[in-house]
Amino acid sequence: MSQMLWVSKTSNFLGDGPVLGTTASLHCSKCDALLYFCSALIVAITLLVNLPASAATTATAISITSDKNAPDNTPVYGETLRLTATVVTDNGGNASGSVVFFESGATEGTVNFIGKATLGKNVAVLIYDRLKAGTNKILASYPGDDKFASSSMLGAPYIQKVGKADATVSAPISSANSSAYGSAVTFSVHISAVAPGTAKPAGKITFKAGTTILGTGAISEATGEASFTSTGTQLATGTHRITAVYDGNSNFNPSSESTAFSQTVTAGPNSLTESTTKTK
Repeated sequence: MSQMLWVSKTSNFLGDGPVLGTTASLHCSKCDALLYFCSALIVAITLLVNLPASAATTATAISITSDKNAPDNTPVYGETLRLTATVVTDNGGNASGSVVFFESGATEGTVNFIGKATLGKNVAVLIYDRLKAGTNKILASYPGDDKFASSSMLGAPYIQKVGKADATVSAPISSANSSAYGSAVTFSVHISAVAPGTAKPAGKITFKAGTTILGTGAISEATGEASFTSTGTQLATGTHRITAVYDGNSNFNPSSESTAFSQTVTAGPNSLTESTTKTK
């Protein structure tokens, strides 16, 4: 028959309990409290580790600024802009990843992707030069990372005004100078944006002989050139002042008249009946 031994609390043991043979069963209120605390701590850590990333902390807001948006510093179409998005987190921590930039589409409720930029200390900078002339509504979205939830500012767009750019047209070049009356002549020009604009003008060029419009030529997107070929009888014998002007479009102002080119037309096979007036 085993003997029961009670350990006195006055000894240096943690508590009291029965000893059966060589095995002691210790009962200790302090140990129970410590055990419960450790168990609760393990459960809490487990729950925290397994929480969704979006539930840990939230990226609360995004703001956008531009380096050119003052009344006296409005950019023109094709001018480079620095659009800066700042992600504001609710605990002041640094979010990682990228910010995606959009502009409002032509149809209400739609957006067009314009680029994305990598975050550094909660700031992302997009270098962009294709905002259309007029009033642009810029939006930004942060997709989130393993610590911060996604955030956007779709309800509060940033307004960026952009002016029309200017363009310049080169003096026309002739395919034949001089040319015989009755023969076709092709005139070509090159058009480019005036700094600080960098985009390629689109649309058409109008060619003139003096004040008379000869015709128009479409601008090549690839080369920035436009040409027009006159009919055999458009240019009478004599010297003609050939110029070109850009008509402009929604992003470019019309250009001023180009430097003139002098086209000489000599008598052809029908010289007895042709006009010999010189175009002024």
